[in-house]
Amino acid sequence: MTVQEFAIWYSSFCFAEEVTVKPEVRHTRELARHMGLEISQIEQFKVAFDRYDEDGSGEIEFEEFSNMVQELLKIPHGQELPYDRLMTMWRSADMQQKGCLDFREFCASWLQATQKEPLLNS
Repeated sequence: MTVQEFAIWYSSFCFAEEVTVKPEVRHTRELARHMGLEISQIEQFKVAFDRYDEDGSGEIEFEEFSNMVQELLKIPHGQELPYDRLMTMWRSADMQQKGCLDFREFCASWLQATQKEPLLNS
């Protein structure tokens, strides 16, 4: 192998996302591409997701979702969102109806709440 061939091989593979980026970050970037988002946007969503995933399970359960909604809607301490309204929001966000939100569902519901546009191309 010549130096030039090595340089071509090295530049082709050593800077590839598969080599330079951790698997969980690659997954996040793939989701960004799928949803038509910028990488910086999806990274912001990931920071928010991790913040509201209080138990670190990798999913947002109903109680965590409730706390998130209360905070985002700036509902004063001691007051609560009507249960029916909260459940409507939860059912809309929990697209797979499995009782928790994964990161993909979180991103879709976040976009829906802030942009009012159709979301995922499943």
